[in-house]
Amino acid sequence: MNCRFVFGDGEAFEVPAMPGETLLGAAERAGGAPLADCREGTCQSCRGRVNRGAVAYAARHDRLLSLAPLAPDEVLCCIAEPGADEVEIAFDYPRAAVRPVRKMVLEVLEIVPVAGRVVVLRGAIRGRFKLAFTPGQYLEVAIPGTDSRRSYSLANAASTPGEVELHIRLVPGGVMSDYVAHRAKAGDLVDVRGPLGAFHLRRQPAHRIFVTGGTGLAPIMSMLRELVAQGDTAGPVTLFHGVTTREDLYGLDELRTLLSRFSDRALHLAMQDADAAWTETQGRVTDLPLDRVLRSARSDATDVYVCGPPGMIHAVRSTAAAIGLRAERVYSEAFVAAGATGA
Repeated sequence: MNCRFVFGDGEAFEVPAMPGETLLGAAERAGGAPLADCREGTCQSCRGRVNRGAVAYAARHDRLLSLAPLAPDEVLCCIAEPGADEVEIAFDYPRAAVRPVRKMVLEVLEIVPVAGRVVVLRGAIRGRFKLAFTPGQYLEVAIPGTDSRRSYSLANAASTPGEVELHIRLVPGGVMSDYVAHRAKAGDLVDVRGPLGAFHLRRQPAHRIFVTGGTGLAPIMSMLRELVAQGDTAGPVTLFHGVTTREDLYGLDELRTLLSRFSDRALHLAMQDADAAWTETQGRVTDLPLDRVLRSARSDATDVYVCGPPGMIHAVRSTAAAIGLRAERVYSEAFVAAGATGA
């Protein structure tokens, strides 16, 4: 079986698939892999379009596929195998978007508490490699003094080379939480790996709708900072952001400043366990008027970026599908805090 992979800029490569090998496995073996993240079919980062031939899925993926909002010609490369002698898969992004993953050293510059349960780690990449990434991607962090690693989205703009800003939710008993709350200090050198992830900002003209929960705000902050830095502020922007309590709420002043640079913008906020001083929506981010905004937007010129818990992502995808927005215009990143028992 022969697999051909075609990227949005016209670049392509071919590779024969081994028996039982997934499309992603074949592409990685050829050294030209598309964007991928979870490798389990849940994040849909490796989604492509079948231009020619057919694909097949093992029976164990039936339940997952019943929940995945895929169009008939779409495919999840990490769990799909070639189903014909000749298969061609296309991706909507240029091959250059797949950046090399590097091991680097991050010097901690400061740890800043920004909410009761959130701190910001600011640092700089040291050594021979520079951090080139696309807004939305993340770093894998080796936590000093432990064998554990955690993944955190980059919140800084991609146009600030060498800078790193990570938003960290403090979790009782969490390994990273213990480090940043009690041991981290300026000058610490931390091993990191990246950039990782297929969640990234698209440059196509569109009404950009962002839906975030908690520290899932970090990659969206990166996108907004980059759009403002590049002067790409002509198109409409709508942000839906939800938190559990006020201890999770941060960054509003900067968000409002960034959004003020866009001529057409809207900000919708929700707090699940709201206090008496809260004047916005009480409830979850999914209680905000996303369906109304989607219905009023042009379905062929709308991009939805979702970053938060898996349940929130599923709810947003379901809402978008019910309204008729094509699944490939909804980009998502599952954002789950590791607990005390996490690796």
